[in-house]
Amino acid sequence: MNRNREIKTNDDGLDLKSIISNAENLEEYDDIEEPHLYFQKELLRISRLIEESPEDASLYRRRAVFYDAKGELELAIEDYSMAIEIEPDDADTLFCRSMLSWSSGDLDFAMLDINEAIQIDPDATDFYFKRAEYLAMNGSYSDALSDLDKAIELDYHDIDFHLFRHILRKRDGLVDDPIEAVKSFESAEPGCRQYWSTLAKEHTMLGQRAEALEAIENLKNDSSSDYRFHIIRSKILRHFGDYENALKELEESEGLLSQQDENLRDYELYLIRLNKGLTLLNAGYVKEAKSTFADATYIVPYNNLAWSYLGWANIESGKPSDAVSDFSGSMEEYDLFENAPPYFFFLFGIALGMSKSFEPAAVLLNLTYLALKASISEFTMGEWMEFEQSAIIRDPSLAEKAIAIASKCGDGVLVRSIEAYRDNGSLPFYNKTSDLNFDSRNVLDPRIRRGSASSRQLEQLRMPSTRGPHAEHSA
Repeated sequence: MNRNREIKTNDDGLDLKSIISNAENLEEYDDIEEPHLYFQKELLRISRLIEESPEDASLYRRRAVFYDAKGELELAIEDYSMAIEIEPDDADTLFCRSMLSWSSGDLDFAMLDINEAIQIDPDATDFYFKRAEYLAMNGSYSDALSDLDKAIELDYHDIDFHLFRHILRKRDGLVDDPIEAVKSFESAEPGCRQYWSTLAKEHTMLGQRAEALEAIENLKNDSSSDYRFHIIRSKILRHFGDYENALKELEESEGLLSQQDENLRDYELYLIRLNKGLTLLNAGYVKEAKSTFADATYIVPYNNLAWSYLGWANIESGKPSDAVSDFSGSMEEYDLFENAPPYFFFLFGIALGMSKSFEPAAVLLNLTYLALKASISEFTMGEWMEFEQSAIIRDPSLAEKAIAIASKCGDGVLVRSIEAYRDNGSLPFYNKTSDLNFDSRNVLDPRIRRGSASSRQLEQLRMPSTRGPHAEHSA
């Protein structure tokens, strides 16, 4: 929601911001045995109120929030449309409908709504920020940067605006010295975690170990970030091949978790397991890495990171059929494909190709580079995510496997893309999603919950799972 203005409240005093918070954080309803029953009851209650007051736009907005939380985007969009029909100049509602239209794949309509919202309220920083995301995902970096410049002009002290601008400037080749570029916005929010973490990441990418560790030391005094401090230190040490000390940092981080809020503990433990598994895998301890990744899938089964890494470990151990089971099983059980980042496509494609399923393998490998072209995951998934994702896709051993599969399929453009990205991180051969003969645009954004390639292509990818995500993984 717009940070600059208060959100409308209904007569009962419950504001839209509060409803969104409640609807999207199910842990707040732990005392309710069946959270979905809460949504059903609330939807029924709001529907009855709408029958009594059909001209109350706020009721349609409230119901839209609950439909969105249940994943019923079409119904949510319909309700936002009803609210807009009643109050056509409500910029917040246009903003909400824009986001849902984008998520459902109606990109043109999403842009129309966000443009109209900005015309109505030209001082709403979040509107410019969201439009910058849309534009960046379509490759319009210069227009996206203009919107971010406007957002920063309106609110200089929002670090998110500066971080996103930094990412896009790098993408557009406008950054000669990434360290100085990051330091230029230190004053936006002095001492914040994202700033120091980003600075440490840039030093790491430049091979500057001492400087990276020095930068991350600034997080050590932040009591709320102690465990994260050790996780990030472990990432830096792992990057430089110091696996023993990286594992020690993760042990230290896990020890500090007991001091954290119980609601955060499982997810943070999951992150620690992922980093431990990656460290073991990089160090050559594939069996131990598989066991650690399998453990992570039980802690947080609804996230594709652990399944991707477990599949990678099975690829490295020469068991591509097990890797296919990891990927396809997670898709069938948790519908992770629609939320998948580029490295998921990449590793799944390699596993399928090694299993001789070449046509769907080529689809996924092509999707990898299209997704990289459109992805802004460095911002949406965290400042280290794109760096680590890139390291996987540029891994020489994995890249060679992908090249062999693409060559087997006779896909010369794909071969050149794999080579170019492996060698220098460039993506010169795909300019837009229409470069492929199927519509993949709706799987490019990691946050999109619906939309995919054609149903026929997806059916090719939904391979029968021999084990599924709950089956026991041999370590």
